[in-house]
Amino acid sequence: MRGSMRRRTGQTAALRVATAAIVVLALIGVIAMLTQTGSSHAFAQVAGRVNATRTLRAVVVDPREGGTLLVSGTRTRFEGVHTVIISDSAILQEVMLDGKVQLAYRIPHRGVSRAFDFYGVFRALAAAASSPIEDQVDKGGRRLFGLRGHAELKIGPETTWKVDAKVWSDPATKLPVRLEIRSADADGREFVTLIDEIEFDVALNDALFDMTIPPGFTVVGLSADQLKSGSSEEEVSKLTIVPGDGIGPVKFGMSREQIVALLGDPEFTLHESYLCYPSKGLQLVLAGREPDMLGMIIVNPSDAASLTRNDFHGRTDKGIRMGSSKQEVRDAYGEPDAPLPSDRGSRADVFRYEKLGVMFVFLDSKVQQIILNR
Repeated sequence: MRGSMRRRTGQTAALRVATAAIVVLALIGVIAMLTQTGSSHAFAQVAGRVNATRTLRAVVVDPREGGTLLVSGTRTRFEGVHTVIISDSAILQEVMLDGKVQLAYRIPHRGVSRAFDFYGVFRALAAAASSPIEDQVDKGGRRLFGLRGHAELKIGPETTWKVDAKVWSDPATKLPVRLEIRSADADGREFVTLIDEIEFDVALNDALFDMTIPPGFTVVGLSADQLKSGSSEEEVSKLTIVPGDGIGPVKFGMSREQIVALLGDPEFTLHESYLCYPSKGLQLVLAGREPDMLGMIIVNPSDAASLTRNDFHGRTDKGIRMGSSKQEVRDAYGEPDAPLPSDRGSRADVFRYEKLGVMFVFLDSKVQQIILNR
């Protein structure tokens, strides 16, 4: 149980880290600029200078996923070690390219926009108090003046981030050169990301932001227009999640053939063992003690291939469903197990119940995913 959960959490984190990077990195740039002045009038002058720019390039230093960030208006490109993400907040579209395995993912806008509008949000957030911090000297010998500030930003329909930002700016241009952002999740775990060597109004070829899938890449998952209608009320009522047992008539230990007989053919298959039913909001994984038998069930999968999906509308045998609160989960299943060492430094916010074989994943303290293990 513990091993399989760790593997699943690691895989999900690896697939999600690049898509999450766009949100975090764009937000960093926005907030750091907001902290550059103690008065709204002075900040308005700085913001005016920033708004006069049209592009930027920066180096991202992050233990999870470092790389290069390019922004041109509403279009963003993040280049990681093996991953490239191209997004456009104006049309709420995003593409992720995994060069290591030549796979492409079309990422829809769900909740928090990954296609973050760097300049648009910057203009919308024009007030944050600041205080001076120690200056720094960059690689070119420029002395950068430093300020820090706090902000609370609404970045999605139900999502707010509280951040502590430090910014070091060029005294001549009043534009940021280096940014450091600190944020914490609901359990108080802190995350730090640094954006360095920021340059504005650099020449960026439009081809960098082309979302056409390159030759040789295989598109994984479905597009929105390929999704079938969600499960009927009758089917939802039958798909009750029972930790340790399965989901409705689908039981742990079943073969692929038995699953297909109950649910029909998968809409697509990943790695030969992930049977994906995005229209139902389900992934069934043939893994574990019997590799060819059902060993894991993922409700509302969040890997890149399954982000285009319908939400699962069923519930557990104790009434927990998508959107249930942490307190509701505690009331139903008791206090969760102590966090694993791997949870520290992870953005996942989870309740684990090892003996039951279930893990609840939260966003804004609301259940957004349930993972069952045999």
